[in-house]
Amino acid sequence: MKLYPIVLAAGFSSRFGSNKLLHPVEGLPMYRHIVDVLLDICSEDGGIAAPVVVTQYREIVSELEGKPLSVVWNSDSREGISSSVKAGLREVLKRNKGDGEEWGCCFFVADQPYLLRDTVRRFFRKFPLCGKGIGCLGYGSARGNPAAFRASYVPELMELEGDGGGKQVIRRHPEDLWCMEASEKWELQDIDRT
Repeated sequence: MKLYPIVLAAGFSSRFGSNKLLHPVEGLPMYRHIVDVLLDICSEDGGIAAPVVVTQYREIVSELEGKPLSVVWNSDSREGISSSVKAGLREVLKRNKGDGEEWGCCFFVADQPYLLRDTVRRFFRKFPLCGKGIGCLGYGSARGNPAAFRASYVPELMELEGDGGGKQVIRRHPEDLWCMEASEKWELQDIDRT
């Protein structure tokens, strides 16, 4: 199965007080942690496509110029996370050649800088084998990102509106959900406040 990683990096950071995606975490802008993990993994594994990064920030576009990934400008980000989901999927649909190979997409949020490379690699390796159409990372009873969807869910994802992301689709299909346990609880932490 070919997996297309999509990084959602167009949020407004309203609780953070400034653009948290550019805030330094361990010497890098916050969003770069997941982007760098994905670039490393896709360079090692031909089953993982080059990442798609959806953003509304020129600084992110500039910084990623020349990297082996696609940057998609989201001019509709005020409409909520659904606009980023759909923008990323439109790019994936352009890149997918429809050659009959099974495929899926995997959404990552750019404000989750502590997600471990080995966890992401394990998730990519196990999701295609899980027998389910949806996958997510969890710890105990908590569910979080990344969230992966087989291609059959793309039409439903393209119908999302407002600030509803993939969680809406996950809630509608609990019988088709596989959840992989994170190595550490803090991997699921997204950063909302300074």
